[in-house]
Amino acid sequence: MIARRAELLLLLGLSCSAPARAADIVVHEAWIDPGPPETQVPAAYLDIENTGASPRSVTLRATVAESISIYRARYNADAAVLERLPKLQLPPHTRLRFQDSDMLAMLYGLNHALKPDEKVNLLIDTDDGRHLTVPAQVRPAAPAAAKP
Repeated sequence: MIARRAELLLLLGLSCSAPARAADIVVHEAWIDPGPPETQVPAAYLDIENTGASPRSVTLRATVAESISIYRARYNADAAVLERLPKLQLPPHTRLRFQDSDMLAMLYGLNHALKPDEKVNLLIDTDDGRHLTVPAQVRPAAPAAAKP
């Protein structure tokens, strides 16, 4: 009986999702908004943290896309303008939530149409040569509040 409980607890522990980590880069959550079907360019959102004392940078790839471009939205009186970033810069001891910070990553050249609840591997390459594979669930974005 005790052995069965231990087995069950071990299985439950292995199935819980823990943050993905590569040295001082931690991804707490990743998800992909498929967007409207006519766009064919989904957006990936991360909750990523640099726990280290030095600035870090990362680039992104995905198993389902030819490329990923990282953008920061800038707002003016007329519209939002997307600024393309060659790398995601993470200052020391900083946690960045894409959805809260006007950041997004666009997936270009999909090799298939994404379906709700599908799991997609995002590949994060760090500036020290480490590679991190992060599962991201496909789900629509929650409605956002209007920006000033």
